[in-house]
Amino acid sequence: MAYLKAHPDLQGFRRLHLATRDAHGLYGQFGFVPLTGADRWMEIRGPGYL
Repeated sequence: MAYLKAHPDLQGFRRLHLATRDAHGLYGQFGFVPLTGADRWMEIRGPGYL
């Protein structure tokens, strides 16, 4: 994760989203926090999506 956060192509982003099923504590160590405004997000799922 430290490598990805330091990668030059990923600098300057205002937000970086991450989905995890059970590693919230791990990613929290790298500064990730629960998604704000989650009530505004939507998704569409088709065949083959989990």
